[in-house]
Amino acid sequence: MQKLIQNLQGRLERIAQNGNLRSLKLLPPAAVDFLSNDYLGYISNSTLQEQIKSTINKHSASSGSGGSRLLSGNTTLYHTLEKKLAAFFQSETALVFNSGYAANSGLLSAIPERNDLIIYDERCHASIKDGMRLSLASKTSFRHNDIDHLADKLEKNKQQKFIVVESIYSMDGDACPLSEIVELAKLYDA
Repeated sequence: MQKLIQNLQGRLERIAQNGNLRSLKLLPPAAVDFLSNDYLGYISNSTLQEQIKSTINKHSASSGSGGSRLLSGNTTLYHTLEKKLAAFFQSETALVFNSGYAANSGLLSAIPERNDLIIYDERCHASIKDGMRLSLASKTSFRHNDIDHLADKLEKNKQQKFIVVESIYSMDGDACPLSEIVELAKLYDA
């Protein structure tokens, strides 16, 4: 055990020497948050917080699920939201995940099958790559936002294909040429 502790201490020292040691910090209350996923400031919006509390009370819901949605965390609020989303997007149904990470890992590990191919933008978020790692499908990337490179990959591969991109790339803030990718998907039955 002592050897393990010494190894871990050595690793931490190397990480610190390289300037990569991280520690938990609190943001000052007046700081603008560019570090989290709360880009729109919903967490600190008092009006939204009151509306959430009111909705929870109105539907006799708890403020937390106590477990996964599949086992014990499902509520009528989810069903209501999914019906509204399906109507808004003019689809048969909708499925709400509790986070982007859960959506990426859940969908990509469940939908593509063993003989399928996932073709993804090389700058996709790590959560997408985690979801693909859980999949039985083959994976290959195309150069960031490079429609010609994507078309080449689609043309060369004959199995069922899934194209995975982000609408807005979180690390760079640039947009995906979604309408062109949708046209390619139709052309190559992806």
